[in-house]
Amino acid sequence: MPVYIAEIAPSGIRGTLVSCNQFAIIFGMLVVYFVNYLILGDHTNPVIDRSAEGLLSVNPASDPWTISTGWRYMFGSEAYVAAVFGILLFFVPKTPRYPVLVWQNEKALSVLTKVNGLDKAKEILNDIQTASKEKTEKLFAYGAPVVVTGILLSVFQQAIGINAVLYYSPRIFESAGAGDGMIQTVIMGVVNILFTVVAIVTVDKFDRKPLLIIGSTGLATGAFAVAVCDNFGIKGLVPVVSIIVYAAFFMMSWGQSGGC
Repeated sequence: MPVYIAEIAPSGIRGTLVSCNQFAIIFGMLVVYFVNYLILGDHTNPVIDRSAEGLLSVNPASDPWTISTGWRYMFGSEAYVAAVFGILLFFVPKTPRYPVLVWQNEKALSVLTKVNGLDKAKEILNDIQTASKEKTEKLFAYGAPVVVTGILLSVFQQAIGINAVLYYSPRIFESAGAGDGMIQTVIMGVVNILFTVVAIVTVDKFDRKPLLIIGSTGLATGAFAVAVCDNFGIKGLVPVVSIIVYAAFFMMSWGQSGGC
């Protein structure tokens, strides 16, 4: 989606729109957290025991509803939204770059006119036609640091470990002594949205590099605090807040790096 936005959006608001895409993702996650909380209802997450051999198993005395039934409702609730999104994609226009590549300049101009107006559309179309000509530069024609930086941004965005926090947050919060992990996950979702809004408001004003520096500092602080709490067996508010800080700073920085 960031690639589509980058190809069709006017350059002046491109960064903001990529951040809005991230906001839509985070808002969707918050909705899912809340829906899952409602689906769980009066049930509780099953208790996972670890045997002496290190194997994990479900405590038979705990509530098995989410394992036997609940997860099906949770996945089903998301399937409807995904289906609607898939259908709506059929009505999304192709980016102007593709028609140019297949010599359909009038179609490209029509798309650009809807977004930018006729005069600006002609100017952008000319730029696309120039840029779409066959490239003969070597891989590092623009400098090795540019290529390496682009690759490392994508690598670090995943290596930071945010996916584990987002996917397993209820379990993580329960292990941290937060009680009902589903409620804490909803709270984290709200905080993530607020920090994503911060990025949307500031990205075109201060650029992405300062956000990445600030975000990386917050990420490191939150992750280090979680590690210290786990090492010393600290439970309760401190590790919970540390996890939320970790996720929030990701959303305002590395979560936006898809549009760099």
